[in-house]
Amino acid sequence: MGALDTAYAQSCYGILKILEFICLLVCWACIIDVTSGYGRHSRTSFLLGVSISAWIFVIIFFCCYLFMLCGHFSFNNKGLIFAICHFIWFVLLLISGALAADYIASYRRCRTSYCDIYKVACAFGLFSALLFLIDGVYHFKNQGGVTHSSSSSSGGTRTVTKTTVVTTR
Repeated sequence: MGALDTAYAQSCYGILKILEFICLLVCWACIIDVTSGYGRHSRTSFLLGVSISAWIFVIIFFCCYLFMLCGHFSFNNKGLIFAICHFIWFVLLLISGALAADYIASYRRCRTSYCDIYKVACAFGLFSALLFLIDGVYHFKNQGGVTHSSSSSSGGTRTVTKTTVVTTR
């Protein structure tokens, strides 16, 4: 676990994970802030549970690739399995965000900061769902191969290696 794959953090997949991390953090932090003084509704609890669970998934997924641990997994259709996981998170975040947004929409005359923060939480939950959908599509499109890239530097020279393994039947 000594080396870091900084190329992953700068890749499309890494940037998506960083954006997912930030959006999910804002989502559940806003829910915690709102519910600390007003109590929780079941829809709010559902969004909170899904967003924290997805946030933990993002942390684990990002760290596995950042510390080059996912290269140790060798099974067929890794891209397809990752895509399915991301599509499941997309559906869960979409449902929980939509339910929470519907709940706050029922308070039509609410003009307090409570409602504004709640709307921000719903928006970031739905935006996180969109990011998971994009991430899942990228994994689905790359299901024929597993891409691993690494970089190292020594003595002022930087070497970047990118390996693509394509599995065939």
